[in-house]
Amino acid sequence: MLKLSMAAGIAAALVLPGSAATLRFPFERPQSSVPMTPIPVQGCCKVCHKGKACGNTCIARDRECHAGAGCACDG
Repeated sequence: MLKLSMAAGIAAALVLPGSAATLRFPFERPQSSVPMTPIPVQGCCKVCHKGKACGNTCIARDRECHAGAGCACDG
C-alpha cells in the first residue's frame, strides 16, 4: 500500500500547478540593452546582398525565382 500511495503522491505533484514539473523554463534569459545582430547560418553557400536568394545562387530582386530550396541566403 505504501508504494501505491507514494506513486499517487508523485503523480499528483507532477500535475499540480506550481510544482517543479510544470515549470518549463524556471530561469529567464537576461534582457540585453544592446541589440543583437543575427549571425548568418553556417549552411549558406552564398549570401545575397544586392539581389535575393534563389536556390543555390542570387538573382535580381525584381526577378521571379523558379528554383527550389537551395543553400543561398538573403543577407
